[in-house]
Amino acid sequence: FLRFSTWMTVVGDASPGVSEEASGVTFSPIAWRKHWYPVAMEEFTTKDTPFAFTLLGTKLVIWFDLVAQEWRAVNDKCPHRLAPLSEGRVNAAGDIECPYHGWAFSGADGTCTTMPQKPKDDAMPAKACVSTYATARQDGMIWVWADEVLPGSPLPSTELIHTIEAMTDGHRAKHSISVENFFADLPYDATMAVENVIDVSHVAFTHHKTQGLRQFAAPVAYKLEAPITMGGFVTLQNSSSTWTDSDIRVRPLQTIFDAPHYQHTRLPIMGGKAAAYLGTYATPTTPGRSRLFLRLVTEDIPKVFQTIKTIQELFKPKFLQHHMRLSVLEDDNIFLHVQERELAIKTGANMATGATAWGKKLSDGEMDAAANKWAQSYLLPTLSDSPVISYRRWLAKAGPIDWAPGTNLNLGEPQSREELMERYLTHVEHCSLCKESLARVKTSRNVLAVAVPVVALTGRAILQVVFPELGWWKAAGVAWSLAGAGGAAWAVLGKWQKGFYKGTYPPPRNQGPAGGP
Repeated sequence: FLRFSTWMTVVGDASPGVSEEASGVTFSPIAWRKHWYPVAMEEFTTKDTPFAFTLLGTKLVIWFDLVAQEWRAVNDKCPHRLAPLSEGRVNAAGDIECPYHGWAFSGADGTCTTMPQKPKDDAMPAKACVSTYATARQDGMIWVWADEVLPGSPLPSTELIHTIEAMTDGHRAKHSISVENFFADLPYDATMAVENVIDVSHVAFTHHKTQGLRQFAAPVAYKLEAPITMGGFVTLQNSSSTWTDSDIRVRPLQTIFDAPHYQHTRLPIMGGKAAAYLGTYATPTTPGRSRLFLRLVTEDIPKVFQTIKTIQELFKPKFLQHHMRLSVLEDDNIFLHVQERELAIKTGANMATGATAWGKKLSDGEMDAAANKWAQSYLLPTLSDSPVISYRRWLAKAGPIDWAPGTNLNLGEPQSREELMERYLTHVEHCSLCKESLARVKTSRNVLAVAVPVVALTGRAILQVVFPELGWWKAAGVAWSLAGAGGAAWAVLGKWQKGFYKGTYPPPRNQGPAGGP
């Protein structure tokens, strides 16, 4: 509905000449596990079955407890014979049941509630338990606290969850809000994902014809609003001569990074009468991989545009919006996947893992020596690079992610282009909307595969029996027209079906004649 090409016309009005950074970043490494991380969006997650999720290298099974009406998260490993609990089911009591021998565990405290092999009068073994993790439901997302919650310990406050300004209750009371949600697994780590999404200047080129246009590329002169802290930073596009601090409705493009994984960029649109927020959460899963959650929030869009969008949605299946969002991410995937490895090799360290690109753990001294080598590895000469510089300075002090013990820190060899365009395992498998839509598309194609030849071969005769006044030629014309329409629908469905499995290469920016727009 709203494209970045529209928003970038505002970005292009940036005025040059504001100094880029405050110097000095002095905080200590952060506690990566003392934070809430989104793991799924409720609207795209079924409550019928448990699902596996890896958070900072910790393998979890997550499910909805129908009895307690809460999401639960525990270690995805049965203490009996180490079978993955995510391959099991949720029993009538709302507990997760191991598929191997039927042991069941409470999501509330991790205790074993059912052990079919144990005599009724025998005590439950004390070690028959699993680690539990606090969960929360907020802003339509399922959140997990990355540190184990010990029995009797107070639960972490949900006030620590980062929320887009426009989605707060106070903001919603004053403005009309529209929200679009999306998520996907990425073939690079969360730190690379954050670095990418805070860099607005790449949109016009990388996402040419998907969410931007090259002709809107322009300098974006940022300034840092305050010194970088453990909690993050705020960068602001250099103000125009007509803007004042009190005029919040037309304030320039603003990017906020809230540590360790959240950012949003606010873009004034329609001459400052409306605004759009691109909010993202980058959840670390395993080294070299992450899950990105995207929230596109628009506020105060005129009703005529809202009506147009509503009409468009009536005729355009929602899963096609997911296909489009996947295309946008695929614009970046190939070079960011490679860039992550190149930076780790060039600097001698992957700042997300605290190891070399090949997984050799580095000492604190070696990490300190490598922490700022990104500045020699990247060439960042313009103010448009300010958000990336700020983030890299923050990351150098924040320290590597606190991965679970035993996590393989090796980034491995780069994946092939074909692998990087894969969609089913990175999104569809985890999205109830797309998974159900794929099943319907397949069924419809199978029906048409039978119906089209039948109509083409027998339609004329059937129509002449039912409507004898049609005559041979008219009946044949109607039958063949129906068969042709059915064949066209079958072909369109085939294109849609392919879109659930693979992206398109080359990306739109590289399509068309050389030297074209």
